[in-house]
Order: sequence, then C-alpha cells, then structure tokens
Amino acid sequence: MTLHQLFLLIAVADHGSISGAATTLNMAQPTITYQIRALEDELGQPLLERQPRGVALTHAGKIVVSEGRKVLELVSGIPSKIERTLAEIHGEVMFGVSPVTPFSTHHFPAIYRPFHDRYPGIKVTVVEERSEKMQEMIRKGQIDVAVLALPINAWKLNIEPLWKEKLTVVFPLDHPHKASYHLRELQTEQIVMLRPEYSLAQRVSVMAQHAGFLPKITVEVATLGALVGFVRAGMGISIVPWEVAQSWASLGYVHVAELDPPQERQLALVSSKNAPLSLEVSLFADKLRAYAQRISSDRGAERQRPNENLDNQML
Repeated sequence: MTLHQLFLLIAVADHGSISGAATTLNMAQPTITYQIRALEDELGQPLLERQPRGVALTHAGKIVVSEGRKVLELVSGIPSKIERTLAEIHGEVMFGVSPVTPFSTHHFPAIYRPFHDRYPGIKVTVVEERSEKMQEMIRKGQIDVAVLALPINAWKLNIEPLWKEKLTVVFPLDHPHKASYHLRELQTEQIVMLRPEYSLAQRVSVMAQHAGFLPKITVEVATLGALVGFVRAGMGISIVPWEVAQSWASLGYVHVAELDPPQERQLALVSSKNAPLSLEVSLFADKLRAYAQRISSDRGAERQRPNENLDNQML
C-alpha cells in the first residue's frame, strides 16, 4: 500500500468516478484503475463497485478512504512540524574566519541570512583570527568550526575541502596596464605583501618559489585595507583573492590582472577531532557544505561556457 494509491482512491471517491478523478489529476484512466486494482489485490477486498453512473465505495473501500484521509493529513503536516521543531532549536556556533579573506563580506551574508531565517534560535558568533591562531582555538574548543585556506597543520583536526578561491593581481592605476601576468614576470615587480603569519602571504611565497624567485617585498601589512592603500599609493603590486580585487577595482582604487597560469587556494571546513559537533554546529556546517557545492557547480558551469561557445563556432 502506498500513499499514492490512497491519494488516487480518495480522489475517485470524491469525484464519484475514475474519469472525473483522471480529468482533475491530468492522468490516464487506465493508470488510476491499475493502481486501485493493485491496492485491492494487496488488501484482498474490492474497494469500488460500478454504478450506472460512475463508481461507489464498497464497505472496505469506505474504511480505506476514511483511514487514508487521516494518513494523508498526518503526512501533509510533517513539513510544517519539522519547520516548527527546527525553529525551536537554540544554541550558539563559534565560527572562525581569517580577517584577510573575502569570506566575511562576500560569502558569509549569503550563508547566514537563510540559515538565520530557518534557525532563528541559533546564534552564530564570528571570530576573526589568523589561521594558526584559529587552529589552536579549535583544538582547545574555543571555536566550533572555521573556514581556512589550506595547507594547515592537521594535528587533531578534521579537514573537509569546500571550494577553491581564485587569486589575482592588483596594481596601481598609473602602473602600465596588463591583462595578465605570468608568474615569472612578478620577479621584476615590487610586491606589497601581508605579514608572513597570514596564509595568503605563505601562498604567495610558495607561488614565487615554484616560479623560481623570491618576491621583492616593499612593505608588509596586517590588513587588506592597508594592503590596498599601499598598492593604490604606488608602492607595488599584490596578489589577493578575486572577490577582493573586484571590489577595489569597482571603486576605482586599482586595476586587476589575471595570473598565468591561473592560481587558486583551497578553502576547507575545519573542526576538532576530539569533540563531536553539536546539533546547531552540524546544521551550520551543512549550510556551509551546501553553499560550497553551489559555488563549485556555478564555477564549473562558467568554465564550460567558453568550450561550448567554441563548439558552436566549429559547427
């Protein structure tokens, strides 16, 4: 016995005929007849009897329809009951992010607003610290989960990849304009760099090392605001996440160029191996995973579009 079969039998009972139910439900009459006969075979009782006009319920049919209405009413109430239950969940999530990442301004609002709408009783407190400090706070139970850039020290930590963050070049408005920079070209440029304890600075250093040079650092800063200020003042170029670069470029502070070959850094969801996630933290982590999946899917579609255009040109 299925909910679908009960639904069809009730529809036939309400319309007094299989044809009337079929018209309303936009279904073929044989499909409805087949499902009701399957239900009759399972119960071992006829549920309908033919009348000069339409059909009528047998005694067994009346029982099934009466009880079936109660079942469908209970089933239809499940989503609202779940919503009410979820809305009653209370707790706090201590969530860590780096102060030099676009996550707080570009990603967190799109995650937190729908999360708060669904779970209004869960408070999310954002903690901004450099990566190494946050890793230690997670191990000590001071932060529940964090979004950090890899690589990190995985000791006593669960690491779950989320999405990749594109890196790009920003340079002063009076600097010779370029659409892209090959990594090796950066060895002749003055570089404005974040302080070495930040993971972005470490990533840039590794990129330069792979390209065979040491960056010519003019100044090291501790915030993205200071970094763009020095770049804007002509103290050098820098490498930052794409979302940050686009925001500054839209304000007319800097120009943006691609990196060749393209460079990314992997963001990951990090939590402690020593303590299981509470319900409220698990729900927030699920929202982060869903957001990451959507970003990865959207970016995959964007990468596919140029290939599709090329295929169309070849046809």
